[in-house]
Formats: sequence, structure tokens, C-alpha cells
Amino acid sequence: MTRHASRRSALAALLLSGGLAAQSPTALDAIHFSTDIHIQVPTGAASSAVVNDDGLSQLDLATGFSIDINWLGRLDRSDLDGFHFGDEACGTDRLFSLTTTSEIAGTVMRPGDVFTEAGAKVFDAVAVGLPRNINVDALSRDPGSCDLVLSIDGLAELGGTVFGPRDLIQWNSTDGFSLFQTLGGRYNVDALHVLSADRVLLSFDIDQQLGGQLVRDDDVIEVDFSGAMPSFQLSYSPRALDPSIARADLDALWAQPSPPVGEFQWTLSEDSVFENGGSIVVQIERVNGSAGAVSVSVETADNTAIAGVDYTAFVGTADFVDAELARTVTIPITDNATLEGNRQFFVDLTAVSNGALGTPTRITVLIRDDEDDLLFDDRFEN
Repeated sequence: MTRHASRRSALAALLLSGGLAAQSPTALDAIHFSTDIHIQVPTGAASSAVVNDDGLSQLDLATGFSIDINWLGRLDRSDLDGFHFGDEACGTDRLFSLTTTSEIAGTVMRPGDVFTEAGAKVFDAVAVGLPRNINVDALSRDPGSCDLVLSIDGLAELGGTVFGPRDLIQWNSTDGFSLFQTLGGRYNVDALHVLSADRVLLSFDIDQQLGGQLVRDDDVIEVDFSGAMPSFQLSYSPRALDPSIARADLDALWAQPSPPVGEFQWTLSEDSVFENGGSIVVQIERVNGSAGAVSVSVETADNTAIAGVDYTAFVGTADFVDAELARTVTIPITDNATLEGNRQFFVDLTAVSNGALGTPTRITVLIRDDEDDLLFDDRFEN
């Protein structure tokens, strides 16, 4: 938390003067969200459904909208104000918070409480000292520690520290409250999903200007804290898929990141083959992910070995299917009866259709002259 807190002023300055970063945000497969009003979302080519402010929509970025949870009648017209879907690392229970008092599975949930769908209270707002006039406005978990990460809709002193709507507050039952991150300025976090210690997705409670660029209250913004200065990227705008979302404020958020495609690199940085070996087989490995089909561009390059004389040039692709972790490339080697000495050439990975290149992207291939070895054998025998 100290590392995050030390960036308070730098982050505030960036929000006030900087715009959205140009780099690509984390790839997402789906977004689960709740809005502050009832909305009608398209569920097919000629169909739609009403999602209430106590319900959740699922926006699959490939197939469109569907209804995740619709609690109308169960929550006494209470607005769903915070949501966390759950995961294998921190538990699969979905977590919720509300704007008004409601009874869930026989337990009274007050504004600021965090509870499971089955009615188990995991954060008792009154017991931990959250003032009754303060709501939990955004809710997530830190995937590293599994602590709750919260945003509140007003100023409150918690554990001796004053927090406000711009702050992301970390909490666990042993250590209490601490600062996870802050946005500085007058910004109010209205929806939140923590991707990692250095990356969060969030949405603001009202339209905001970031460095002269308008960010809507239904836009999902990714904040990256891994560099010397935090950067901001527009992750997704639900209104881009359906304009009806434009009149709603995104109140709760959980995102489903796409499985990692992986990085592609040579298994070895150098290899060798005898001139009379016929060919050499070199292997590309896929690390840090395995999702999806990917084409890796491969190209040979001369050094002391010359294409067409010592080996056959290769320009083409190695095509990985989904979940495939290794592919090989075969380079024919030319044999001759001339004493030439050892020669070498390179095989480079130059591009990928998806994912990224790892290290090494170049393998050096040494062709060992077999005539040189035969000459050595003759001398030894004589």
C-alpha cells in the first residue's frame, strides 16, 4: 500500500492534465454491469429485455447482451451499488452491496454492507465503523491478497485515516482499512474491478474531462500503475454496442479478461547441424498463455552461410492452433564435397498475428563442415 500511496500527487496531476493513453488495454471477453436506472438491452436480432437497477447485464463482447441476474421484487426497489463476481483464487461467491436497506435470505442488509447471494454478510458496515450516511459505491477484490477493495460515496474516517470517493480502500478483518490507491482531484469512482496489483478497471459517477477528452459515466477505463507514471486507457464503452446505455450510469462492474494468447519464442538461441545431416528442425515455444490460433512469421537470414548454396531459405509461418504450445520449422541443409569450414545463418521470428514475441526471437544455426571432419579423420589415421 505504501507504493500506491506515494503516487497520490503524481496520479492527481496526470488526471488533471493528461489524456487517455494510446496503448492497448487488457483484452476482455465480457463485462457484467449494473446501472442506476432500468434499461432495455437487445438480446437478439429482434428481441430485447428490461434489466432493472437491482439486476446485472452481461455484455459478451462477441455475442452481445444477456441478463445475468434480475432481482426485481427481492430487493425492495434497492439499487445494486457494488458487485464482485468471484473467482477460484478468492472464492466463487458473488459479492454485492446496495443503496438502501433490504432483506436477503433472512438477513437485513444495510447500505454499505457487502454480502453474498446466499445472504452471508462479509463486510458489516456498522461493525467496522462506516457512518450510516455513507454507502459502498464500488466493490472488488485484490486478486493477490483477496482483500476487499472498496470505494465510498462520501468522506469518512476509517481506522484513523480519512477516505473519500476518489480513494480505493483496502480492507480485511485482521488489518482493517488501508489505502489501496487514490485518484486524487475530485473524481468519484462509481464502479470498480481490480485486475491485478497494478491494473484496475473503473467507471466514474458522472461524465469527466481527462486532458480535454470526454469520458462518459458508462465508459470503462483501465488504469495502469506499473510504470513510473500511471496511464489511463478507454477499455470499453457499452453505448458503442447499444445507444440505450447512454442514459444510464454504470453502478457496478465485473470484467472477464480474455485468456492470454501467450508469447512466442525459440526454445534455443543457437543450434548446429552437420552439412550432411539433410535438415535441421528448430522449435518455437509458446509461453505465458495458450488461447487461440496464432500465426508466427518466420524468416531465414544469411550470415557466413548463404541461402541457395549452404541451406534453403525459408519465408513463411508457423501456425499454432488453440492450446498448442510448440511448433517446429524444418530448414533443408545443402551437402557438397567442398572443404569450406563451418558456416552459420539465422532464423528469425518477425511477427505474430496475435499475442506477442518473447525472447529469443533469433536462433543462430551452425552448419558443421563434414569434409573438415573427414580430413581430420584421415590425418589421425595416417
